[in-house]
Amino acid sequence: MRNTIIFFTLLFSSLSCQAIDVYEYNQLLKNRTCPQCDLSGAPLTMVNLSHADLTGADLTEANLMYADLTGAKMQGAIMLKANMRGAKLDPQARKMAIEQHAILDK
Repeated sequence: MRNTIIFFTLLFSSLSCQAIDVYEYNQLLKNRTCPQCDLSGAPLTMVNLSHADLTGADLTEANLMYADLTGAKMQGAIMLKANMRGAKLDPQARKMAIEQHAILDK
């Protein structure tokens, strides 16, 4: 029960005023592929995106807290101010996130 409350708290706190492309968002969740997608501001808290194709995707201000991004293809992805606290990242993706001022664990 406590985990459910935490999940929904994180989910609703991640919602932003930005409109996301629902088609692209659903495509990512269903197929784990969304190259060149606009996912800026998307609520992706605790989503399993391991081995997803996010090549060139715009993840600006997306909430990826505790998301699993291990093995994800993220070349050219824009991660400016993306919330990646607690996210599982490969070393190269972590380096890109730091360079783009994503929010990471300290």
